[in-house]
Order: sequence, then structure tokens, then C-alpha cells
Amino acid sequence: MIDRFRSIAVAGRRFKPLALIVGIVAITIFGLEVLGIIGTPGEKSLLIPSIVLSLWAIVLWAMLDGFPRVPEGLDENARFFNRIKNKLVRLCYYFLVILFVATTVMLMSFSFKLLRIWYGDIS
Repeated sequence: MIDRFRSIAVAGRRFKPLALIVGIVAITIFGLEVLGIIGTPGEKSLLIPSIVLSLWAIVLWAMLDGFPRVPEGLDENARFFNRIKNKLVRLCYYFLVILFVATTVMLMSFSFKLLRIWYGDIS
């Protein structure tokens, strides 16, 4: 499972700047909306979509930034302490994968609820 996340992160490295730009734009829209610079009371608010978009951009950027550094598995010819170190590092990444999957599931639920609220408010 860790190796699959590493291969996805390595293949998607070119989308890391896009995730960063989308996150910055979403946070900027949120800030401008809160300060009252954009949007009027009669129009639909962009607060909820900007929150959802910025959270997804952060999660995507975290995945693309963190998981390419997962070390390869060592063969049995490697030294004992190198194998122990490799297994401990991979164990830490395994816990990060579990945390990442749990965060993604919670974010999917949160996004669905927020977008339903936003859609209900504007229609």
C-alpha cells in the first residue's frame, strides 16, 4: 500500500504547483469574502466552496509532497541495522498512509455536507 502511494505521488509530481496555486487562490477568495471586498449580500457566497477547495488542495499537496520519499524495501543481503532502520521508516510512512486515508474519508464527508448546505442556501 505504501509503494502504491509512492508511485501515485511520483507520477503526480507535476501537479504539485497546481495544487499550491489552487489552494492559494481559494484561501485568497475566502479572505476577500470575509473582509467584504468581494460579494454582495444578494449574491451567492463563495465561502463554503473556497473552504472545500482549499482543504482538498492542502490534502493533494501533502500527498504529492510527502509520499515520494518512501524508501524502497531492502533485500535480505542488506546489513541488519539498515534493514531495521528501513522497516522503522516504512512503518512511520504506513501510519501516515492510514492517517491520510482517514483524513481523505473525513474530508469527503465534510465536503459533501458543506456543499449540500451551500447548494441549499443558494437555491
